[in-house]
Amino acid sequence: FFCRNATQRNAMARTATKPDPERQLMIKVKACQRLAKEALYYKQEAQENEAKLTAMKASGEGNIKQQEGVLAESLQMIPHSETMLKKNLEELLTMVQETAAAADAGGDGGEGSEWLVAAKTLLAENGMGDDRANKGGEETTAVDDLKEGEAF
Repeated sequence: FFCRNATQRNAMARTATKPDPERQLMIKVKACQRLAKEALYYKQEAQENEAKLTAMKASGEGNIKQQEGVLAESLQMIPHSETMLKKNLEELLTMVQETAAAADAGGDGGEGSEWLVAAKTLLAENGMGDDRANKGGEETTAVDDLKEGEAF
């Protein structure tokens, strides 16, 4: 078929295929790994800057005001990076739950792909462990107290 320009051709090509869930999982796992490293880096940087500021104050040498500003910037980045990590981990948890639900529906009782295993490991390392990742977000409901015909 004939397209007038590359934008039309690219738009048509993009709408023809569904995103590969395995690839999307890989991208999200790598993003979470990067954000975890970034959060750790900012914490280490803040500790180093705090030690440097303490040493500068003790010796009385150097630009203390400038170092205080550097430390303040480092401390501001910690909550931001942790928030981004948490948001992406929650999205990853949702993806893992959806992947597990799809595998259960498809009759695939296996552990899953390498990226699914990596995602579950990453979630466990960050306190969003296997219990949340494997349950698929299901909640249990006590039905003992329900009367016949009553909705829960």
